[in-house]
Amino acid sequence: MNNWWNNEEIQKRELLENRRWYEGAEDRLEYFFKMEYNTFTQGQGNPFNIIDLQQKFWRSVGGRIPRVHSGLPKLATKTKTNLLTANGFDVEGKEEQVARLWEILDHNHFNELLHKWMTDVSWSGRGLIRIYHDTFDKLPQLETINPENFEISVSRGKVNGVTFISRFADIEQHEIITLYNGKVSVRYASFRIEKAGNSEKKIPIETNEFDDYLTTLPFFPFELMNNTVGNSRFPDSPYGESDYTGVQSLFHLLDALLSHAQLEITNAKAVKFVSENVIKKNDKGEGAFDENEITVILPVKEMENFDIEKFIKLFQPNIRVSEYDKLQNEIKAMILSIMGISPSSTGLPGFESVQASDKSQREREKASIRTRQETLGRLKPRMISLFNKLLKYDDFMHAKSLGEYEFEVLFSEWSIPTLDDKVDTIAKAVMAGVMDLKTAVDELYPDKSDEEKLLIVQNTKLEKGVPMFKDDFVQPPKTE
Repeated sequence: MNNWWNNEEIQKRELLENRRWYEGAEDRLEYFFKMEYNTFTQGQGNPFNIIDLQQKFWRSVGGRIPRVHSGLPKLATKTKTNLLTANGFDVEGKEEQVARLWEILDHNHFNELLHKWMTDVSWSGRGLIRIYHDTFDKLPQLETINPENFEISVSRGKVNGVTFISRFADIEQHEIITLYNGKVSVRYASFRIEKAGNSEKKIPIETNEFDDYLTTLPFFPFELMNNTVGNSRFPDSPYGESDYTGVQSLFHLLDALLSHAQLEITNAKAVKFVSENVIKKNDKGEGAFDENEITVILPVKEMENFDIEKFIKLFQPNIRVSEYDKLQNEIKAMILSIMGISPSSTGLPGFESVQASDKSQREREKASIRTRQETLGRLKPRMISLFNKLLKYDDFMHAKSLGEYEFEVLFSEWSIPTLDDKVDTIAKAVMAGVMDLKTAVDELYPDKSDEEKLLIVQNTKLEKGVPMFKDDFVQPPKTE
């Protein structure tokens, strides 16, 4: 069995492709598929050459065809990130430990970091937050690392190190973090990048800029979050799948549709056909008119039974707006469904009636809510691990023995139940006999007064023929 599809070059190419989709710039997309893609070619007859046989829009577009990108990949990532982070989170634990944690989180503007972390996880399939400190720092520092700038090493399914990559001109610097005898070891390596045609070659070089060192820290000072549990594209990869996996071809199709719709609109200019008999002439006998204005000879207009439509005809090509709109909405809905996002969650026009029979926001956005629940199921353990490491790292910075910390991360409801949702849930509870009518009214109308609630209970029982009791009647106010 060949190992083409686990080739690191293919993985790097796909990561860069997903980056270009997320960026959403037409010029970068065209440049990637026509130029950058070719830098990953490894020879004839391998999987890289398959794209040459496919009519991908950004690979084949040319001439004066407009270049229009839908922006859907970035919108989908933004929507998913907002599903996770928009309503914030809370942390439970021992009061003093939680207070210490929030001091560090607020110092690092963690809500913004969380948004960036989840954005990277969506488009690339993985995201990494690093913990570090500089000489005069009093609190641990946090930073997100771009997916292109770190490489995780794994042994028997367990993470055993990470390499952070930084590049300056033609010099590439590697910071390699591993565990040595249970303690964090940091090594450095430098390379000079030499270009050879479409490929690059790394030449190791000696540098005295950084010294290797061994710390007393017993854990890796970073947290990796994967978008999926496994990776169907690259089974041996330590990273998850991008949300764009499996829909890149549909991105091409959608952009091709939008671009050709723009071309049709651009070419749909009205055409005028004018009889020479009615055009005013200049001294040279030439028609005195331009494309927007035609001057008709006055005597001609005064002719008996003069009909301008007999002399001037206007033809307007038919623009198939409704057909284009319908088709692009179908493609968008297909893409978003594959990505696990309800079209109505994105706020895009045209999806208000996609599921018109559903009675509530919760029903319309079931796919988004399910995706949110699944992602939070993976995110919470990663956040708990990160928070635990943060306080231990704080102990390490201040030369204290590492403490033991336990936290619970809570996320609020993203979708607010509508009145229809509440009625449906409460009605089922009443019918099942697990909730009485008075409690149901209290839950359904918390803002009403006690007298108003009793009236609702009374009227409901009268309408249903349910026996009345003394407590069901509104009592007159007591007078002194």
